Amino acid sequence: LRIIKDLPESDPSGQWIHKDKTVIINEKIFKEGTIKFAYLLSHEMIHIAQSCNGGSFDSYPFLLGLELKKPKNYYYKYLNNEIYRDLKKDDVVLEIEAYANQKDMSQTINAFKYFCLKQK
Repeated sequence: LRIIKDLPESDPSGQWIHKDKTVIINEKIFKEGTIKFAYLLSHEMIHIAQSCNGGSFDSYPFLLGLELKKPKNYYYKYLNNEIYRDLKKDDVVLEIEAYANQKDMSQTINAFKYFCLKQK
């Protein structure tokens, strides 16, 4: 299920809610252009693949083991937002994996196929 909502600026551009098998997209992302929207979709697809790696679409996400392109602390700049304030340590590393790899869309599609569709 995917939902497009008009959300406040303080809300995330996108969010994967594994318990509901739902992606919420903040409609403000459409004003930021095609590339940013593509990265958002890639980011959320990584989270979906993480859930599949945890067992199924509605499972708690589990790291995929994707390579971080830069040192881990580099990605904390993306987490310097109110929406990430209460993240648990396990959730922080899931976000870092998604941010580190969201621009490699072919890898995202391959991860989705491998973990969610069981295609090697």
